[in-house]
Amino acid sequence: MEKNKESTQSITLRAFRIKNPDLTALTAGLRQSLQMVLEASQTAEERCMLLSQEDDNKEQDLISFYQSYSDKQSLFCTMLRIAPGNDVPHITSKLLHLVKFPITQLEHNELNTAAIYKSHYYFSVLGDFLVTATLPMNRTIASLQTYLSWLLKDETLEITPMVQPPKGYKLSDVSTATFTDPKLENKTQKSEQEADEQTKNKKGEIVVSQNTQAKGWLTQTALKQFLPQLLKDVKSLSDVDLTQIISAELLIKFKKPRKMTIEQYENILGATLKPISDLDNVKYRTKDNKTSVKGRDLLKTKKVEIEKVGNTHLNEEQLMQEMAKYLGELINEDNAKTDN
Repeated sequence: MEKNKESTQSITLRAFRIKNPDLTALTAGLRQSLQMVLEASQTAEERCMLLSQEDDNKEQDLISFYQSYSDKQSLFCTMLRIAPGNDVPHITSKLLHLVKFPITQLEHNELNTAAIYKSHYYFSVLGDFLVTATLPMNRTIASLQTYLSWLLKDETLEITPMVQPPKGYKLSDVSTATFTDPKLENKTQKSEQEADEQTKNKKGEIVVSQNTQAKGWLTQTALKQFLPQLLKDVKSLSDVDLTQIISAELLIKFKKPRKMTIEQYENILGATLKPISDLDNVKYRTKDNKTSVKGRDLLKTKKVEIEKVGNTHLNEEQLMQEMAKYLGELINEDNAKTDN
């Protein structure tokens, strides 16, 4: 019997591979190391990592909840972002002094606030694979890798997005990636806004502010390094003028060496996506030039329907099982590649 769509929520699971630097070990051992550290901690507060000393909001990340049925099964975790303050929904000092607490325990009426809830997502790990749920597509895996490296005191940890080939093709058929800057927003800005886009620093040099929506690093790099030589005779145009008529693209060409494994090639393609938050600005094309896909379409993902508890919370037990199932599928696929 089909589930009532109003009582479920469609969740995108995103797949990542954990690099195993030890060729003598079967896996990188992240799952075991993480469980040991989590179980050794006395309170959730011990696991709070400050994102930046210079951040006035003092935002922090922490694993607020974790669960596993056995050492050989997946380790399911809730990743929370918080900031000190008095607001709702919030997390009390009492919660932070617990070893762990689920999202459903966030309190709305308590005045003794220790931290403000900002956002959360889930991740689950088994073997050399990690799966996330409710992690926005415009957020990279970098923040989780940073947190886990800090928590485990392991600077060698590396987590890379897994990719899947375009329909009807193999990954080795992907030959180019084109990176473009975000499209200009509000091209017809008011004159007073445009006037604010140029400021002068102490040396009198023109500085293009972050309000300049030409804003991508590709265009800015082109303006600073390449265009001055090409357009040296056009002295009347400012950087702001140029950004209205010029945009830049970066083209990367791929060629899979015969001796390179498909896993190694997959890791290279995944690495090109790892630092990109706006995946619509990356397009991959096959070597026959017949198919082009955006970066988000190349990511290895799976859609699942999860029951909602009330109107706000997901059935976390069901989510944990679906994530474990996906991890099992990833491991089986990887074993099949090895056997072949």
